[in-house]
Amino acid sequence: MVSKSEPLPPGVSINHELRTLNDSIHNDYALEEYFFQIVDTPHFQRLRGLKQLGITSYVFPSAAHTRFEHSLGVGHLTRTLVDRLWATQPGAFAGLDFLAVRTSLIIAGLCHDLGHGPFSHLFDGNFMLRAVDAPKGDHWTHEKGSVDMLDDLLRYLGLQEDADGLMWLKSKQNGDIPFSPGLVKAVIDSGKGLRAQADVPASLKRYASPEVRFLFQIVANDDTGIDVDRFDYFRRDTYNAGAQTAYNPMRLVNSARIVEGQIAFPEKEFPNLRLMFQTRFNLFKHVYTHRVSEAINLMVVDALLKADGALRISSMVHNPAMYVHLTDGILDQIAASAAHGWRCMCGDPEPCDKNSESEHFKSMAQARGLVERIRKRDLYQLAFEKVFYNRTLYRDLTRAAKEDGLKNQILEKDSTEKLRRDDFHVDLASIHHGDKENDPMVKVLFFSKDKPDKLLLLPRDTPLPDLDGPFIEYRLRVYARNREHTKDIHAAAKAWLKSLTPGN
Repeated sequence: MVSKSEPLPPGVSINHELRTLNDSIHNDYALEEYFFQIVDTPHFQRLRGLKQLGITSYVFPSAAHTRFEHSLGVGHLTRTLVDRLWATQPGAFAGLDFLAVRTSLIIAGLCHDLGHGPFSHLFDGNFMLRAVDAPKGDHWTHEKGSVDMLDDLLRYLGLQEDADGLMWLKSKQNGDIPFSPGLVKAVIDSGKGLRAQADVPASLKRYASPEVRFLFQIVANDDTGIDVDRFDYFRRDTYNAGAQTAYNPMRLVNSARIVEGQIAFPEKEFPNLRLMFQTRFNLFKHVYTHRVSEAINLMVVDALLKADGALRISSMVHNPAMYVHLTDGILDQIAASAAHGWRCMCGDPEPCDKNSESEHFKSMAQARGLVERIRKRDLYQLAFEKVFYNRTLYRDLTRAAKEDGLKNQILEKDSTEKLRRDDFHVDLASIHHGDKENDPMVKVLFFSKDKPDKLLLLPRDTPLPDLDGPFIEYRLRVYARNREHTKDIHAAAKAWLKSLTPGN
């Protein structure tokens, strides 16, 4: 093994055996063969079993692509952008071990979604908030899960840090390849954890400098919302859902520049970036939160919650050896539990799966019933929907929702007095262009042709062209769990909302 990685001088290429992949979005692209030590692990291969858009394929049949091809695509775009920045601005990497940084960034691009649970964001954004073994205190997120899974993946490969905080991937040509696991985790986290640490490890201190802030704006960019993760999934999700977009991510990859330590774009790319943020809004409004998709999402969460006591699904996030087997196939496992049998994981002396009177036996039967309803298209019904733009009203409703008070308020308006809390779901959401009620273009970093090394910011008080109307809309939906309650729930929800907004 090479004992020490040396910074590569400008103009020196990295010659290693490549593998070519064919992709519906990026066509043919290549990755160095040593990255497939990461790809060819159970942790990464698990992503084949996670649809990128969860249950959206029930509504958009071709939207069945997985996090596997998305993660490879993000690795490819990371490689493309990093190599371009190195070729055009090698001085920006001064003082850094470029080969280790390059490898770390590409691994972060590949591994940024390792921690996702089944059915996309409903797992950590809904199910884990209400589950039996939901972590107390800080909310578990898929980003934390990605770091935990990466740690376990590296243990699986038998890799250990050397005295410089580096690990090494084996290569068939030109020596082994270094990377910093600490930098990989920091990049997945967009650098938030690194900046929050009072005592940064010595091996990572060089990455805490403002001069290299750009390292944390490539894969996951919380500063401006522009990164290669979004470049890939905006195009991939649009394509597979059969939607349309005119924005061109490769123009952004090929024109990005490091300016004052951050990623910036030519000011002429304003229209392209505007289209990117509009694409985000349209995807969320018309695809990700389609009314039928949301109904199925709610049913999946209910099924997982019913099965959680018996299968301890939520506890798997704490155990990578179990989590590596948790995929969208959990619904198949629930559906087949009666025919194939199941084993209760609750630890009770008397096995619940053998006792038809036990709580967990009954809950599993209810979970199976929900999965069967999904597959028979006997779905929860949208009883009431209201789109509004009143920020104060949204905040008041959000506060009440956290206290589970919205259902009580709606029930007070039920003239039939027959509805129960379990008869309906209340779903409150905001859909925006990327920065809540603000124009995300204000955060974008530009540079001009005349002054390419000076950041150009758009004044916050300057009206921005190309978009009329607000940058956010709020939406309230009420779903009936059973069709027979739809009309009563609609009447109660309508009367309730009218009482909150008289005259509207």
